[in-house]
Amino acid sequence: MKPCNRPAVDSGGRLGIITHPMTREVKMSTSARTSSSTKALGLAGLLLAASASASMAQAPTTASPTFVTATMPVYAQMIRFRVPVSYAPAFSKNNEGKFYIFEMVPKGETVDRWTSMMTITGQNGAVTTIPPLRDYIGNFFSRYQKACTKTFSAKPISDAKINGHAAVLVYFSCGQLLKAGYGPEGYSESVVIAFIQGAKDLYTVQWAARGAGQDKPIPFDAAKWQSRLDLLHAVRLCEKVPGEAAPYPSCIAVK
Repeated sequence: MKPCNRPAVDSGGRLGIITHPMTREVKMSTSARTSSSTKALGLAGLLLAASASASMAQAPTTASPTFVTATMPVYAQMIRFRVPVSYAPAFSKNNEGKFYIFEMVPKGETVDRWTSMMTITGQNGAVTTIPPLRDYIGNFFSRYQKACTKTFSAKPISDAKINGHAAVLVYFSCGQLLKAGYGPEGYSESVVIAFIQGAKDLYTVQWAARGAGQDKPIPFDAAKWQSRLDLLHAVRLCEKVPGEAAPYPSCIAVK
């Protein structure tokens, strides 16, 4: 196959527009983190561990759970989500109190080289400063398409309500990204994203996957992505309860 023009990628190898066009200041391996990296991920890691323990304690059998439920505060609200037990925190940053990003990859993988990734972002106070949700997604779409001109694919999946909050689910894909270490054909990257309008902030929850590079767009395959779409529909936004500690039982109880 003939490689296409090289799309812009961020320092982690992703199309930066999938998460946020920002410079990364903290990186780590999931198997060996520095003390500063551990500090950056300390809160998220503790919340994941606490929620995992709670989920296992409630399990009716002794079988190991496939997924755990995690909760974390992100600006004005809490986010509750489900993640495979085989995933581990890989990156976390609060960019000057304006933009938060948290990423998990399968254990043994890193933010530089991964096969699948779960990302949560929060844009502080964005509900009052951004265009309407669909216009915002349209701008996002345009940036993605410019970064992947030859093998770009996209599909609006559905409008949704995340426990009362307006949300839109979309699919974006780039059939071929070129980066050192991936061979002449590079790799593909596809993602399903839930854009969620919180009470004050704009959130995204994203499930991305990488595969072999190809010189044509990758259409949306509903059957392939259904399990990840189910995880997006399981996301909940919760109000903060003063004085409540991890694992935030009030949020876990939200239907």
